[in-house]
Amino acid sequence: MNIHQSRSAAGPSARIMLGQLLQTATVCLAMALGGQALAQTTTLLGTDAGQNLGSSCSNNDTGIGSKALEVAYCAYSNGDTAVGSGALQNYFSSTPPPEGINTAVGYEALFKDTTGYDNSALGGYALAYNQIANFNTAVGFDALSSNDRDGKGQAGSNTAVGYGALALNVDGYDNTAMGVSALGENQSASNNTAVGYQALVGNDVDGKGVGSENTAVGFGALSSNVDGYHNTAIGSSALLRNQGSSNNTAVGNLALYYNDTDGSGKAYSNTAVGDAALYANVDGNQNTAIGVGALSANVGGSGNTAVGANALVINNGSTGYNTAVGFLAWAATPPATTRPRSEPTRSPR
Repeated sequence: MNIHQSRSAAGPSARIMLGQLLQTATVCLAMALGGQALAQTTTLLGTDAGQNLGSSCSNNDTGIGSKALEVAYCAYSNGDTAVGSGALQNYFSSTPPPEGINTAVGYEALFKDTTGYDNSALGGYALAYNQIANFNTAVGFDALSSNDRDGKGQAGSNTAVGYGALALNVDGYDNTAMGVSALGENQSASNNTAVGYQALVGNDVDGKGVGSENTAVGFGALSSNVDGYHNTAIGSSALLRNQGSSNNTAVGNLALYYNDTDGSGKAYSNTAVGDAALYANVDGNQNTAIGVGALSANVGGSGNTAVGANALVINNGSTGYNTAVGFLAWAATPPATTRPRSEPTRSPR
């Protein structure tokens, strides 16, 4: 069969269908793919993709995938992009009409969104349950998947990059999470910044919203924090065991590692700068340790100041209000290593 024969083989019915489609189109270009019409500036491909948009809609929408932009109406949708099965499926399904543009790429990305606008979701289930909250960015599978699940619209201006980052957030806003499971269990706390694998992962797991305005940068930094606020942890495992104490600053690998490990909330306003500084502190407060291993054995002592490598390294128990400046100041014997205890075994990634 030559090419002329193959064209005629389609039969009269195919030519009639094509003619009907061209007659009903109100724009320069219209064609049928996946059961839906493609207009001049609207691209639809997939079963039930943009089924309410129609061939006359020329508003720069893109819906690719089964049920992508399924319920969107031409009068309200403008410049939205949905790629993936169920992406932006419920947008727009209620009033008032949205004001901005959404981008959803991935299976059921922004699936529940109705009127939330200026959201970007890249990854399966990213921002899946967001309904009316705005200005969120989610990159990674399950990132911000529960955001605005209650439909209150409070959970705006969040940024999550990484698998499961901010996955359980419902009402928290202005949070930034970068790394696998960073701020993963946060529910309603706000203004937190977590950068690193499981940084601040347990923050606000109780949903009280108290654990706000924390900054954690590094592997597991502040990963056990629940209700502590105004804490800053920079370094691998810095402030890792802290649960409810606040206003602490830890800079360095393992700095303030055991702080508030009992969850009493007594270990507040401590400052530790240096590898393993104030490493063993549990309930001591208002301590300052600057230098590798400074005050590393302190457990419950308060009001101590140690400046220098291993300064006040022998201070332990609840001894407080001491000041030591200089290398090995107030150290009976030099420690065998800069770390008073072996580094905890990390869980496999």
